[in-house]
Amino acid sequence: MFKKQIFCFVVVVALAFGFVIGAGAQAANENVHVVQAGDVLWRIAYAHDTTWEVLAEYNGLTNPHLIFPGQVIRIPSGQGQPEVYEPAPPEVYEPFQPDAYDDLRVHVVQAGESLASIARMYYYGEDLILVVQAILEYNNMADDSAIFVGQVLLIPEIQFVTPDVEIHAAPFLTESIVVGAETSWPLGGYLTIPHEASAARPVPGVVLVHGSGPGDRNQTVFANRPFYDIAAYLSANGVAVLRYDKRTLTHGLEVMQAYGSSLTVWEETIEDAILAAELLRQDPRIGDVFVAGLSLGGMLAPRIHASGGDFDGIIILAGSPRNLTDIMIDQNWLSLEASLGMQGLFEERIATLQDLLGDLDTSAFASASWEDITLEYLYGYADIIREWFGLPETISDRDTMWYLLDLMIDGGRGNGFDSWQDAWQYFYEAGNTAILHNLLGIGPEVTFHELSSITIVNIAAGEPEAALAFLLDYIVTAMQAELAVMSFQLAELEAMPAQIEELAEFFASFPYMTEEEAKATEIVPGSFMFAYYFRDMMLNPAPYFLQQAAVPMLIMHGDNDLQVYTEADFNLFKELLAGRDNVSFRLFDGLNHLFMPSVATNLIEMLAEYEIPSQVDAQVLRDMLDWILAHTGSH
Repeated sequence: MFKKQIFCFVVVVALAFGFVIGAGAQAANENVHVVQAGDVLWRIAYAHDTTWEVLAEYNGLTNPHLIFPGQVIRIPSGQGQPEVYEPAPPEVYEPFQPDAYDDLRVHVVQAGESLASIARMYYYGEDLILVVQAILEYNNMADDSAIFVGQVLLIPEIQFVTPDVEIHAAPFLTESIVVGAETSWPLGGYLTIPHEASAARPVPGVVLVHGSGPGDRNQTVFANRPFYDIAAYLSANGVAVLRYDKRTLTHGLEVMQAYGSSLTVWEETIEDAILAAELLRQDPRIGDVFVAGLSLGGMLAPRIHASGGDFDGIIILAGSPRNLTDIMIDQNWLSLEASLGMQGLFEERIATLQDLLGDLDTSAFASASWEDITLEYLYGYADIIREWFGLPETISDRDTMWYLLDLMIDGGRGNGFDSWQDAWQYFYEAGNTAILHNLLGIGPEVTFHELSSITIVNIAAGEPEAALAFLLDYIVTAMQAELAVMSFQLAELEAMPAQIEELAEFFASFPYMTEEEAKATEIVPGSFMFAYYFRDMMLNPAPYFLQQAAVPMLIMHGDNDLQVYTEADFNLFKELLAGRDNVSFRLFDGLNHLFMPSVATNLIEMLAEYEIPSQVDAQVLRDMLDWILAHTGSH
């Protein structure tokens, strides 16, 4: 029972330290999707080029129509796997600069909105920090915490100008390499190295170490590739960089079969990082060898050094000296804080649905048009329609829905649809079609066009009552399904605090388990996350290796990191290493866990930012380069 209760929390923090915890047991080339509010299984399947039936069977979902935020959906091998690619030339882009803003747009703040989400609504894909700053300035506001429901904001018209691109004059080579070629776990990767590097003129080299999960050589996170950014910049400026695909990406299924519940960070990360360092040392063009670990890789960097990495310097990027389980608990509380903002919306929607269902009078539909009947329910989807068709936010819900219905009836002229059935199909699929199929007793093999034809044929045959009856059943069933889902989500939300406390107690028991007990304790059934993995890190605490490392260290942190924290993590590094004159600290304003610009205030907004292509901040890259060059040959 306990494991079922904590399910949604453990998977919410699957992104702690980079990305999916315990992914060492993940099948080769397997991808995952962390369910967000509003997701439905068919839409997840569509995004990964598969079907909801395949996902339901692959994940053992007894009721595929009930998924909830935080749940991890595993994607079968070969479907939805992000492509690894190597673009050129190396470039570093400075942030866009707003040239001017004028004209007048008005936005009325809604429940659950933040300045970040408002900025994203009007300037999707642009530099959100600059957009937020422009909104603050335009409205004479001191900070982004002073917005409230109903507040009227003036949205400036910002014209962005493309900055000059810094193309580095020093080219570099990209060489394919294999880490651990003589082992059972060979890993493909790249060595980027300056052209001028030679045995007579060796250059410093850096091994990049991933965060948690099956990371590729670019440490791809949604639309971003931080390891590519780092490698391109450093190698264009005289530093060789070795990056490689992680063992749990290349050999996921084999790793699971070989180690099972005995998997630790040694097999997942440490051993391969040591082999990568040896590969650099064998290259006569490489001089000093450094390690730069991101997230979990940063947390483990001192331990990798002590276990045979023997580096000349250590760079810790968005790491922590705390237990990984403590960070997971913090992330659960942060997730709860973000979710609590949805509580009022859930309650309001439940009340609305209850009122609508209570007020429905079937006799009233005898004289009403089917457009009016449908319209009454469809108001709830107006936001989806506005977003899909690019309609302004100022258009009312009623006008938005009439726009859609006109589109359907008139054939969708000029909007990319061949017929009104195609337009309606999109709208139909914006709801939870799987639930409707299930509750209506209609098999998934019945297509939407076939469903539509039931209504169309009845109307064409002069039987509007039959068509209206079908639509009424559809509407009532959809309302009942949504009410059930909303009630379930609200109950889950109310139970979260007690479950987080229980989860913390559960984690705290790991160090006191025997090896066999820890190997037998799966945190969530089917997750392949075992207590033994975390017990190993608890019994090999990061502070011990951190304080034992005598080599120079650079510790870097973004102050808008929502996965590790300035106060709890970055400042703890400073406390543990106080008095060390060979340790440098860098704190960067407005950067997230990937050292990219961020204005996110919660984990949901953070994930949305990860989907926007960005780059590692230029100052971060320059500071890394300067530090490496300053400490080359210093030992």
